[in-house]
Amino acid sequence: MPNMTANAPALPGVGRTVRWVFSATALAAATLSLTACPSITNMSLQAAYHPPSARKVQPVTPPGSPPLKLYAGDSNFHMPEGEFRMRPDIRRIVDNIQKSGLDFVFFTPRVKSKFYETAGGIEEAVQKWKDMRQFLDTIPDPKPLFLPGVEYHDRSFGSVSLLFLDFPSVFSELRFRDFKGSPPLFFYTAKAYGALISINTPLATPINVPVDTHEEKYATRDHSWRPITDAGRGIANFPPEIQAANELAYGLEAYSLPVAVWRDQYGLEDAMVSLKATLQEMDQQMLKRGRRMVPLAGSDSRGRVLHPTMFIAAPSRTPQALREGLLRGRVCVRSPEPCGLRVYADDDAIPQGLGAALRARQRVEFDWKGEGELIKNGTSVGTFEGHATIAADPQCSIYRLVLDGGFSGPVYVNCPWAETELPL
Repeated sequence: MPNMTANAPALPGVGRTVRWVFSATALAAATLSLTACPSITNMSLQAAYHPPSARKVQPVTPPGSPPLKLYAGDSNFHMPEGEFRMRPDIRRIVDNIQKSGLDFVFFTPRVKSKFYETAGGIEEAVQKWKDMRQFLDTIPDPKPLFLPGVEYHDRSFGSVSLLFLDFPSVFSELRFRDFKGSPPLFFYTAKAYGALISINTPLATPINVPVDTHEEKYATRDHSWRPITDAGRGIANFPPEIQAANELAYGLEAYSLPVAVWRDQYGLEDAMVSLKATLQEMDQQMLKRGRRMVPLAGSDSRGRVLHPTMFIAAPSRTPQALREGLLRGRVCVRSPEPCGLRVYADDDAIPQGLGAALRARQRVEFDWKGEGELIKNGTSVGTFEGHATIAADPQCSIYRLVLDGGFSGPVYVNCPWAETELPL
């Protein structure tokens, strides 16, 4: 990719564009490099950040719990559309799955908006889901633990993933007439069946660049979640199913590999623009809503890429253990290093880890290895070498650690709503 300079905004925003400085020769070279390259996917993977092994990081185990380990995964993996079994590159896809070294992967087949309003739409979506699940189950080990899910995609408003969802179960008792009469019913039913709803690429607004991927167009097409990026419109003016997904969302996809590469790195010359802005947005959403949320990350792969984008601390590599770890916020995105964070409240000698809800009257102490940045309620507290002591704030404070290219899930201090029992 030729070196083209952009005057980029500090944070992505609706209607903001990038002023590119490039020559006709540079643009021609850029276009040639994309068309001549054997795989856009390979370019994304080569340009992506490659984190260290999760095995090198020891998360804090809460008192009375079995020892926690850190597991590497990908929250947004699709199989190719169409007759994927007949694809000439299916052997390569299987090889990549077996060689990925990942511990878990959410497979999230895409469904169209309001697919549930016709019997044919439901039948087609469920059958595709079953076919993909069956295919993944037949792949011999070694392979990741494939966790179920589905991606609901609305071109006009954005997309959400419904993770841990056994998709066909949603339609075991309800029919298309039920959903057509009440569109939000799909999301409420999915949640009742255990789905964790996560908003995908919430701030990935379009930017003006001369080169983009040929399919999804991660830079020039609006992939953002409009209830956030078009908040001035008022949530009541969005379709009822979008309102329901927004209300029930427990996670935000903070790190999307193709958005980080094609929009942020190539377009804005900073691969972490969307990531930082999304985590800041998540902190503000938690304070506003008065409830927990978690960051997620994925490759948005169409079969060829499986890449470690997120890390979950759990006692075992089982669906229930990983689900609990995710719900509790024992998560890091992009790199596993911040998952070793240790937190102490006042004179308590027992450390707490990510996702903990602490009460502190005097101070909060943070320990980690290396130079890291501490974030409080979306704003940087400062950069410290392995330790920071912060005066306790009687108001709710949400802390996160940025370390070695990784971003941690939250730690809650004096947030009563974070101490309530989680919906496990």
